[in-house]
Amino acid sequence: MLRGLSQETLRGYKIDSCQFLKWLLPREVSIGEITGELIEEFMRYLIFERGCQPTTINRKLNTLDRLFYCLKRKGFIMKNPLEEVDRLKTIEKERNYLTRQELNSLLAAIDHEILYPFIFTMIHTGMRVSECRNLKLVDVYLNE
Repeated sequence: MLRGLSQETLRGYKIDSCQFLKWLLPREVSIGEITGELIEEFMRYLIFERGCQPTTINRKLNTLDRLFYCLKRKGFIMKNPLEEVDRLKTIEKERNYLTRQELNSLLAAIDHEILYPFIFTMIHTGMRVSECRNLKLVDVYLNE
């Protein structure tokens, strides 16, 4: 795995990069000619034609930033065009959490011998589904 990234992260990088390259293709611009202005044009496309939210656009920009960082480091380009681009302002939504009673009701409603331990573990550790699914016994320190 590249830098220890999950398969989902790599899949997201691929989707975001391919979307940008597909958008870029008709413009007949070489990788070294990509500017901050062109990236901002891509952002406008995402907002007005694709209806993307600021958090989604910022995620895509972060993907492209990482791509251009690597291209610069390898000597394929002289400057990372994302250095000129500001991320969009996002509004932090207040998170909604289940109450202890709701969590207990959820656990009580699960009548599945395999699903119950997964849900129980995720509730008590904050793990994501993919993290819980990939959990191995060697990853667990029962004494700690």
